[in-house]
Amino acid sequence: MNRTAAHLQRSQGHHPHKRPTVKKVTGSQASHDALEDKLSRPLVRKALRWMTHRQADGKCFFEKVCENYDQPSADFATRLRWSLPNLVINLALKKANSINRP
Repeated sequence: MNRTAAHLQRSQGHHPHKRPTVKKVTGSQASHDALEDKLSRPLVRKALRWMTHRQADGKCFFEKVCENYDQPSADFATRLRWSLPNLVINLALKKANSINRP
């Protein structure tokens, strides 16, 4: 991309190293959901940004949690390191199952 095209994109709001901004949905809309309210909170957005930030090895925290969740073949140190995220996931799943049951 040449310099003029890059300048034009930046002037239109596109920056190659900046994440896109999400506008908060307000007003009465038919498709409004409670999840939108939770995701628009600043602390939730900061937590999601932290969880999806790429580390030096090219993976984000969320990818590492998914790779290490419920892995019985992992060594003791790996299971110990990921025990808290696994516990949080298990509690969330248990809570979701208890809510969905009649």
